[in-house]
Amino acid sequence: MITPANLRLFVTNANVRMGQAYKAKVPLWPMFATEEPVSGRYWTSGWTGQLQKMRVWLGRRATHESYPQTYTVEMLPFENSLSIDRFDLDDAIIPIYYRQLEQLAEKGAMNKDFQLRNYIEGTGLYAGGRQIGPDGVNQFSTSHPVDFYDSSKGSYINDFTGGGQAVTYKTASGGTTSITVGGAISPAAIATISEYMPTIQGEDGEALGVRPDTLMHAPILLTEVDLVLKAMFFAPPSWGTITGQVGSADNVLRMRGITPVMNEYLSLGTTFYMFDTKRGIKPWYWLNREEVRTVPRLSEEDPGVYDDHKFQWGQWARGAPACGFSWLFARSGP
Repeated sequence: MITPANLRLFVTNANVRMGQAYKAKVPLWPMFATEEPVSGRYWTSGWTGQLQKMRVWLGRRATHESYPQTYTVEMLPFENSLSIDRFDLDDAIIPIYYRQLEQLAEKGAMNKDFQLRNYIEGTGLYAGGRQIGPDGVNQFSTSHPVDFYDSSKGSYINDFTGGGQAVTYKTASGGTTSITVGGAISPAAIATISEYMPTIQGEDGEALGVRPDTLMHAPILLTEVDLVLKAMFFAPPSWGTITGQVGSADNVLRMRGITPVMNEYLSLGTTFYMFDTKRGIKPWYWLNREEVRTVPRLSEEDPGVYDDHKFQWGQWARGAPACGFSWLFARSGP
């Protein structure tokens, strides 16, 4: 029989267990996303692009005007709710509901990982327009503008799905050579992306200094990624100066310091992501308007209890994922 005393005991124990469950769920998102506190309904980021480099001083000075750019994201509300039948609780089926309340707390702790996963993969709510990044194109694209205001400076790629992309490099003779970058997981795909990203240029025509240090993948790619990035040796690849070597060679990819990270939440199993996490900001953002809160409705006068004999626990939070600078990250796959 429910009494005020044993209901208080149940709620106290539930709160303790929920708090423990919430803290025990270690989030993955801080490895690749920067948390930014937000105080209103919208978050606006501003930047001015790269300043031009110094030039030989011939004639008058050439003054470069600053062109401010902005990127705005709207905060989103999230909720989760659980009800427990008062009569079931009255009949002392208590252990089942402790587990459910712990799961409610865990789902709250995992929300940022879920939302960032959906945002990166472009699924559900985040398909279409919400994928547009600060430079006005999809966060993953084969044609990111180097200069938002001057298309003559060309573009760069951070989407190597579909088997990879042909990238043209200049040669010393004045000609060009084309190399397929990325594609399905392989030593060549990882090597070519890690070699291409440092060549991405800013508005001044100089490299931005990107150094991909992390490779994020779904569980289905765990063995392949470990073999490529952790094995001491592997058979010689089909590019470079060691193509004629017989037998295995030292695994140079292992020496590049690219850390493999398995993200159990990813649903696009054959797609992998490479990014630079060593800068002041990470490749993505979590814009935090309001942390997860859980409020119980247990009073006998609450409509849910009075009308439907349901005790209720309601969670809510507010925030949104957002795209950082697209030259900090890339995706690849078949």
